[in-house]
Amino acid sequence: MLFISVSIRWLGISAFVLKTEKGVRILIDPNLSNNPWSPLSVDDVDRADLILVSHGAEDHGIDDAIEIAKRNGAYLQVDSGLKQYAIKKGFPAERFRSGVVGEVEETSGVRVRNVAANHTTGIFPGQTLGFIIGTESGVGIYHTGDTAIFPYLKLVGELYHPDIMMINVSRKRSPTYPGMSVPMSPFEGVLAVQWVGCRVVIPMHYDPDSGDGEYFAELVDQTASWCKPIVLGPGETYEHVLG
Repeated sequence: MLFISVSIRWLGISAFVLKTEKGVRILIDPNLSNNPWSPLSVDDVDRADLILVSHGAEDHGIDDAIEIAKRNGAYLQVDSGLKQYAIKKGFPAERFRSGVVGEVEETSGVRVRNVAANHTTGIFPGQTLGFIIGTESGVGIYHTGDTAIFPYLKLVGELYHPDIMMINVSRKRSPTYPGMSVPMSPFEGVLAVQWVGCRVVIPMHYDPDSGDGEYFAELVDQTASWCKPIVLGPGETYEHVLG
């Protein structure tokens, strides 16, 4: 029997490579150059159809995203502040997808809804984002970006019912990468899982050596039995089998 799957590979911090069931490749927050856990460099990325960047903090990779998108002809979906920054860096205006909260953009049959995140934009004006990705067969994948717990997350669950959520959870700053913020604790992350109602959750934006991912997974097992926590090491892939 031939199994069809959506693959989700964690590259450390909030960086992921998604490959949909029809082969569309999406990068999210691709900080590869300034990421002590990434198994990939910018030069290793030989294909990307769409790149999503949640906000302009250094650990989320806007500069790497621009370089990768230029080289691969990918579309770039960012908010207005990062769009203006990318244009100044020479990125062509015709290869943007709108990052306005509430809007849905379609690229190669994949629909991406921009949703709000409760976090600072750093040095860039504009809006911090999360993304709900709808694959060709309708699998819903929610990348929260960097967000603190706030009631909007409950609306995401009630309105959009994502199947898979990648959520930022950590207990303290990483000694390896102290610039990575800690906007949501594992306890708060579990509440977000309950609000969103996802069937699979993947922790992100934490130090892999801290045990935060495993701790969060234990809390999910204890309080949200319908949801399967998947703790990935940097470079590891989760295969979400369809059908």
